[in-house]
Amino acid sequence: MGFWSLFNRHFWKLFFGMLGMIAAGLFVAYGTNYYSYYRQFGEQVKREDLQRAEADKLRQISESDTYGGETPEETLAFFIAALRKGDTDSAAKYFATDKQSGWGENLRKIKEAGQLEFMVMDLGAAKRGGDSGPDNVVFSVFNSKNELVAVINITEAPNGLWKITDF
Repeated sequence: MGFWSLFNRHFWKLFFGMLGMIAAGLFVAYGTNYYSYYRQFGEQVKREDLQRAEADKLRQISESDTYGGETPEETLAFFIAALRKGDTDSAAKYFATDKQSGWGENLRKIKEAGQLEFMVMDLGAAKRGGDSGPDNVVFSVFNSKNELVAVINITEAPNGLWKITDF
């Protein structure tokens, strides 16, 4: 065993050791990237599934909803009539399904503040105009000083009834 054979043996050990470390480094670098990508992909799929389930739930609720008029004017009249009676829970049901709980709370606060009567009076003077399509009607609400105080969007729901979508 001469010097050169010893050199060859150490060289190959060093060479394969370095090659192994490079391979391990590449495996770690690409493996974590691969794992991270598929974990994010899985989370995105879960989010999309939840959104789809929520949309299906809202669609089912919307299709079975009986509150709303056959015309936008009728929906607004029903909404005002419920407010006139002080029935904020029924009035909130004339809003789109996803907005009913929020508007139910808003209307209760308006009633508690003693402002419901003024709201009914202003809503009674609402004027239709500026429709943004065949299934979306816009009403402008002016107060006693002829100042624009609100804009109401009423949209035709999938079940054929008209619902308040924006106020």
